[in-house]
Formats: sequence, C-alpha cells, structure tokens
Amino acid sequence: LNNGNYSAANGTGSLVIAQKPLSVVVDDQTKVYGTANPELTGTFNGAVAGDGITVTYSTTAVTNSDVVTGGYPITATLNDPNEKLANYDVTNTPAVLTITQAPATISVTDLAKTYNGAAQGATVTTTPAGLSVDVTYAGSATVPTAAGTYAVVAALNNGNYSAANGTG
Repeated sequence: LNNGNYSAANGTGSLVIAQKPLSVVVDDQTKVYGTANPELTGTFNGAVAGDGITVTYSTTAVTNSDVVTGGYPITATLNDPNEKLANYDVTNTPAVLTITQAPATISVTDLAKTYNGAAQGATVTTTPAGLSVDVTYAGSATVPTAAGTYAVVAALNNGNYSAANGTG
C-alpha cells in the first residue's frame, strides 16, 4: 500500500507463464536404391525469432542402404544455443525415408549343345553388371543332359533391384 492514511499487509499472488507450443513435423521422403539421399525437410513452427532455436534433419540411411520394409527413420533435432527450449511445449513428429528398388535388366544367351556333351550353363548378363541371379532349366537348377529344348529362366535375387526375369 502506497498511501499513509491506511495500514494494510502487502498482497501477494503468482504470475504463471505457460510454455509456448513449438512443433516440428518431418516430411516423408523417397529415393531409389544407390542414389544420394534427398534433402531432408520439415515444417518448423512456434519458435520466437530471438531465441535462436533451429532444426536439423537426419537419417540413418546412406546411398547404398538396402531396400527394407518400413524404410529408415528421419528425425529432427532442435538446436538451442541460447537455452530457451524449456519455454516451449515441443511436439516433434518423425518421418520415413523409403528406398525403392533400382531398375535392372537381365539377359540370357541361348545355348546349344550335343547330347552327352559337357554340361554348359547359361550365360547371363545383368545391368548393372554382377548382380546375383538364380538360373533354372525347365524349372530345375540342374543343367539338363537329355536331348530336347528347355526353357532357361534367370531371376534376380537381390531385393535392391527390380527386373523382369531373363529368358532363353
């Protein structure tokens, strides 16, 4: 009380300052196997400009990370150089980097041999070169020895690539 004509005890109360909402929503991304990771992005809202809070995005995926079900997590990290983050109620929503199969081709060279000649496996070429394939002869992994015509099928067995089976 600031008046000499009265006597009173001081009044007290509380000032409650609520945290300000701050949100980061990371964007889902997609890339093809074997290519560089895309730029990681998201939406960042609610920070007071003078607080200096920024966000960086990261993932565990690299250029040659395998194609996997569920993809790879993309996360956001808040950088707080001025130690103001305690003033915020933070919501941080991660995302997923999905890696799709890279295109490939498989070709099979037709073969000819004489009955009772040396077993001769199919010649298979892949692009990119060196991909692993499973070769079957009329459904069997064993090169046939009896006279006849047999379908040769080369199937890719690498989940990072997508290709139609090679036939001959």
